[in-house]
Amino acid sequence: MLLVTEGTETDDPSVFGEEAHIVSAAPDGPRHGPLPSHDVYDNLILLCSKHHKQVDDQVGHYTVDLLKQIKRDHEEWVRSRDEPGPVRLVHDPKYPIPKALTLCITGTQLWNNMEGVRAFHPSWPDGLSEDTSRRRRQCDHGRFGQLRDQHHELVSGTLGRRQQQHRETRT
Repeated sequence: MLLVTEGTETDDPSVFGEEAHIVSAAPDGPRHGPLPSHDVYDNLILLCSKHHKQVDDQVGHYTVDLLKQIKRDHEEWVRSRDEPGPVRLVHDPKYPIPKALTLCITGTQLWNNMEGVRAFHPSWPDGLSEDTSRRRRQCDHGRFGQLRDQHHELVSGTLGRRQQQHRETRT
């Protein structure tokens, strides 16, 4: 079943899929369970309204494992298609696109903009150099988070020392 209609001469395609949680955050929700965050890619699946209602009503059949398998099978099918076609993202009106993007010209500005990010899913082009591929693998295996934490500790420690030195010079 398609979750996007074709566009017309005057209008863009219409997305009528619904974002559904595999594991519910609500205590009385379908397939409720504890997760660090429920609004993450791995816990979301896109369904039409009919199937969204069905999987939430029939939790005995549509288990967490079955929904994750359905999602994996669909993702594999999408990756295996011979006609890749363009990807077009449609923004969520609850999260408006900013009219201006923040220009980051220092590492600190970049790390500050990443504050609060819960997921980082990089996409890498084919034909990367060996050095770039090595960095990509580090990033994919959590190195990005480690570097972010090390940077935060470094900045916090440096600022803390500067503040202490400033207080000592004032006394």
